[in-house]
Amino acid sequence: MRPAFGLPFGFILMYGAYTSSLTALLLLVGLGFVFIHLFGDCYNDYRDYGEDLRNKRWDKLTVCRNLSIEDMRSLSFLLLIIGLMVLASIDILLLALGLYYAVLLWAYSQPSIRLKNYNVFGYGVVASTFLFLPPALAFFFHTFPLGGVIISSILFFSQYTYILCQKDSTDLRDTGRNLFLDRGWGRSSLITSIFAILSSLSLFCMCVGNFGLLLIWAINAYLKILNVTKIWGKEISRGLRSKLILVEFLTPCLYVGVMIL
Repeated sequence: MRPAFGLPFGFILMYGAYTSSLTALLLLVGLGFVFIHLFGDCYNDYRDYGEDLRNKRWDKLTVCRNLSIEDMRSLSFLLLIIGLMVLASIDILLLALGLYYAVLLWAYSQPSIRLKNYNVFGYGVVASTFLFLPPALAFFFHTFPLGGVIISSILFFSQYTYILCQKDSTDLRDTGRNLFLDRGWGRSSLITSIFAILSSLSLFCMCVGNFGLLLIWAINAYLKILNVTKIWGKEISRGLRSKLILVEFLTPCLYVGVMIL
């Protein structure tokens, strides 16, 4: 639930707050993407049960046996249907983008394709949805500040990719491909740092001119630096990383809250 609300839903609300197009209809768009994102997470849990068990992912419903693997697969497609129905009731363009995102999330975990195995390339392919999200929202809601669309696209893409990259630093018992296992610790830490910097700079651009927003940016930047520093030094733990990333997921909500106030 945290990634679903902290990534697609949070991104959509941030765009709405930044472009003064925060409406009930925009919230409904965000909800549609939440269901599609949850489809991807549940489908991944269905496919990655063995790896999650080896990595002792007790936060997974399958690993702690609250749901069977078959139940998780059924739940994933139910969530997908709901998400697509929500977007279909709003606009064909947003439905097309939702379908694009759903296919990439499926391909991320599907064994015959497994975008996850291509680590940073695969992460970037899935994150490409969020390069197209701001232009699609701008077209639908008739909000065309070009600078805002570009900055939002860079932020959403780099933030999504950064979160996927840093996750691999503690999933070191994977039997499949993993950024930090495949590319070496130093190179992987550098790749993670680059996306963290892109995300931080674009967030700064969206916060300039408002003291409250700049304070949110400063907190976010500090915790990014802490996370990346711990990763570089091989001092990162799953517990610490989870706490630091929680703030990443909360940042869009804090941004929207300050903009509303």
